Amino acid sequence: MLIRVDSITDLGEERCVGFQCPAGGATALWRSDRFDPEVGESYHVEFDVDLLLRFGENARPSPREGYRIETDSQGIVLCGLVDGIDDDGVFYFRFGQDCLILVESDEGSLEVNSWVELRVRPQEFTVWPFQG
Repeated sequence: MLIRVDSITDLGEERCVGFQCPAGGATALWRSDRFDPEVGESYHVEFDVDLLLRFGENARPSPREGYRIETDSQGIVLCGLVDGIDDDGVFYFRFGQDCLILVESDEGSLEVNSWVELRVRPQEFTVWPFQG
C-alpha cells in the first residue's frame, strides 16, 4: 500500500511514523535498513500486526463495511475483510485492494468475506517499506 509520511518520532533505537493512506491515517513503527523516512515523502509498504487476535477483545465484527484506519484514545482501529483462514488460526486480513496482512488468531469464529475491526497499539503495528 502507498503511504505518505506526515511525522517522524525517534524512540531511541526505533522510529515511529505518522502516515496517511487511502484508508485513513495512523502511527506505526518504521522497519527498514534501506529507506529512511522523510516527512512528505511516499512509500510502498507492507503492514504487520504483531499480536494474537482474540475475537471479543481486540477483534470484533465491523458495524460498517469499507477499508479504514483510524486512531482513538485506545489505539489504532483497522477495518478490513477476512480474505481467507488457515487451519492453524492465521487469517488473511484484506486492508485494501493492494494490501493483505497475515494475522494470528486464537479463535475459529471468523468467517471468510466478513468485515472485522482489529484494535492494536502503535507498538504492535509496523510498516515495512519496500519501495520509495
